[in-house]
Amino acid sequence: MRASDTTVKELEAFWKSLQGPLGRALRDAGSIMNQRLEARGQELGELTDPELLDLLLGALRVAAPAHYQHVDRATLDAGLDDLVAAVRMEMAANAGSSETVN
Repeated sequence: MRASDTTVKELEAFWKSLQGPLGRALRDAGSIMNQRLEARGQELGELTDPELLDLLLGALRVAAPAHYQHVDRATLDAGLDDLVAAVRMEMAANAGSSETVN
C-alpha cells in the first residue's frame, strides 16, 4: 500500500492497534534492538534491510510473549513467521524500486 492510498480511517485503526499488545511489544522490541546494537558496537543505519528484519524478528520473539500471554507460543511464533514472510516478499517485490537515476 502506498502512503497516498492510506485513508485517515486506516491510520486511526493502525494507531489504535499500537495502543494495545502490539504497540507494547514493538516498544519493548525496540529497546531490545538498541541493546543488541550497542553490544555489537553497531548503529541501526549500518544494517542492511534483511539484517534489520532479522534483528526485529529476534527482538519481537523475546518481547511479544509477555504481551500476548493469552496466545499459545507456537501460534505466536507462527504469526511472527507469517509477518516476516510477508515483509520479505514485499521487500523482494520492491527491490531496486527505491533507487533512482539522477
